[in-house]
Amino acid sequence: MLASLEMASLSVEVMNRCVPIIVILGGTGTGKSKLGIQIAKRIGGEIISADSMQVYKGLDILTNKVTEEEKDGVVHHLLDFVEPPRTYTVVDFRNEALPIVDKLLAQKRCPVIVGGTNYYIESLLWKVLVTDTTKNNVEGESNHAMEQLAFKLGLRPFSGNFKRKADEEDKAPLDAMGRFVLTVREVSLMCGYPAKVLRLLFDKLESCKETACKELDSTLGSSICENLANIDYQHCTSCQAIKNYAIEVVNLRKQTEDLAQKWQSSHPTLNLARILRTQDKLKLKDLSESEESLKEVHQQLKLMLTPWVKKLETEYGSNYCLEIDVDDVPSPDLHNFLNQVDRHQARILHPNNKRKIIRSLCVWAESGRKHSEILKEQKQGGSLGGPLRYKNVIIFWLTCDQKVLEQRLDERIDEMFDRGLIQELIDFHNKFKPDEDEYTRGIFQSIGFRNFREFLMMDDEGRRGPEGDKMFQKGREAFSIDTKRYVRIQNKWVRNRFLNCITREVPPVYKLSTTDLDRWTEQVLEPAMEVVMSKMEAAEGAEAGAARLQPLAPEAAAVIISSEKQLFEQKHELRRCEICDRVFIGQMQFEVHLGSAKHKKTLERRERQKIQTVDT
Repeated sequence: MLASLEMASLSVEVMNRCVPIIVILGGTGTGKSKLGIQIAKRIGGEIISADSMQVYKGLDILTNKVTEEEKDGVVHHLLDFVEPPRTYTVVDFRNEALPIVDKLLAQKRCPVIVGGTNYYIESLLWKVLVTDTTKNNVEGESNHAMEQLAFKLGLRPFSGNFKRKADEEDKAPLDAMGRFVLTVREVSLMCGYPAKVLRLLFDKLESCKETACKELDSTLGSSICENLANIDYQHCTSCQAIKNYAIEVVNLRKQTEDLAQKWQSSHPTLNLARILRTQDKLKLKDLSESEESLKEVHQQLKLMLTPWVKKLETEYGSNYCLEIDVDDVPSPDLHNFLNQVDRHQARILHPNNKRKIIRSLCVWAESGRKHSEILKEQKQGGSLGGPLRYKNVIIFWLTCDQKVLEQRLDERIDEMFDRGLIQELIDFHNKFKPDEDEYTRGIFQSIGFRNFREFLMMDDEGRRGPEGDKMFQKGREAFSIDTKRYVRIQNKWVRNRFLNCITREVPPVYKLSTTDLDRWTEQVLEPAMEVVMSKMEAAEGAEAGAARLQPLAPEAAAVIISSEKQLFEQKHELRRCEICDRVFIGQMQFEVHLGSAKHKKTLERRERQKIQTVDT
């Protein structure tokens, strides 16, 4: 009893030296959940799910969540609790998982961390992460870091779909400094609607059967005025009305272009044209070819845009700003800005990795310090991160013969379809209606859901037709390919960051083969339990039995690189192929590209073009 009280009074730090943390990782389909539940059941532990897609509610079939029956009474944490479309980050996971781990350790219960998202697991075992300052709350309101970043970029954070009240249409939208404000959505309308209407007007003129109409140039651009001059509206009242509409729209387009040009000149580091091209969320009304519909569209356009253009020009002049969400700014522009404030961090982030670029910028904007400097401090001399958070950790790495696993994955995917996967995807898509941008975030980017995007974007009739069948087969093939590719990525992560890592302390890793499922107990469960019991007996001071399974030594393929700078350059520094105009992270990726057939074909084409230029 006294010993029990003394143990209860120990701190979590001391306690976690006695009770092991069990980690089960490995590729998709290797049986991680099964082993985790079996071990937890036998030692009274609890499961902490480390799967970045299983945290979300919904898509139970696709994400292969364990059922209540499969849980076998074992408590599971961080599973099926995040409401889409909220984006859940690795920092969210770390912040919620660590208190659970510490509580279990204090209760002398083993946390069994199970999952295929290896960087989630890494965030628990090592002190590697800066507190995430970029995450928005559930309601989508911009947090302080995003506001700070927007302010430093000369932008304003976007607070959702901007819509003015009916009684405010004649009022100029002003910010706290009294400056005129337009949203990206409004500028998209200004630049998008005129082009849409002009295209429709042109089609209408082409279809006119009056012989008085001359041939029209098929190019819209600057030739629209010349086309209008070819219309003999005295003999065609329909064309006369259309011409009048078109003249006003052309003038309106000129105003909107002038507005965009003025804004661009005051924000030279940003590319407004590229920003506007990314506004695919814009829902334009269907434009009918009837004259009444044309008139209605034109009136809507005129009523919506003219007051703002006039206000801008007459009352506020050049003292205006454009409201832009940081997410609306193209990734290359953000990368250029990061290069100005944190060159070291910009060197290791791909120009298209917008999420990580924004995170680094937000850390800088809120803390006033370079993200790279903070990370360097956390690494404490190691290239991959900080010190171990817990000392008593057992890692089981489940592997499987590649051919056997690929067959197993094909059967698993077939079973998903038999259980109703397609209807699950359709229902989920119809519920949230994600746009193209959202397919790169949260649950919408999951393997399987993103592969069927084109199929899901179709209506019911389209899905049942030949094109729908084509999109379905395309999605199914991509689903299978991406699943198998992800397994290779998972195993590569284990090798590179656990087995071959020479710059930080790594817990013992025990490799278990799950190739022969008929011998699961003999080859997987029993060896794993021997290791666990041996560790627990040793921690309690008892004589530990010898475990058959021994931890893996660093693989012979690991190359010791003494120079941190050389290691950094080989793995992280950006390399650009001027021939193909592409950017790669690290020397290895760059060399693979240089040896690829695509690069060689591009090089050959460039050489032929040079020869032709010389000959001419």
